Amino acid sequence: MAGALTKSGIVGYVAAVPIPEVIRHINAFAIGVKEVNPKAIVKVKWLPSGKWVAVEEARAATRGLLREWADAIAFTEDTPSVVIAAEEYYKRAGKQVYVFANYYPMLKYGPDVVLSGQLAR
Repeated sequence: MAGALTKSGIVGYVAAVPIPEVIRHINAFAIGVKEVNPKAIVKVKWLPSGKWVAVEEARAATRGLLREWADAIAFTEDTPSVVIAAEEYYKRAGKQVYVFANYYPMLKYGPDVVLSGQLAR
């Protein structure tokens, strides 16, 4: 979905902990993006702390991806920080960004940006 929806051709991923599971998630996400949009670029921002819960780092990583023109973002950090930062960007800049939520129903934190995820409701 991210590869099909990106207008900029830049898709982002905010990654928390560099373990095989997260690397598999990133690889699967990137393969899906490239399947439907071979010209798309997937940019990964690793959280410096390497923690699952890093609210400010996740927000900063999201803002960085948005500054780099990412218009679809997935993540593994365990808070709605990415969703909230993307929703704030959408409301402030008026530019659509799609977020793929992670392991928690996050639609309420970003009703204009959450598109899908493991649990989107």
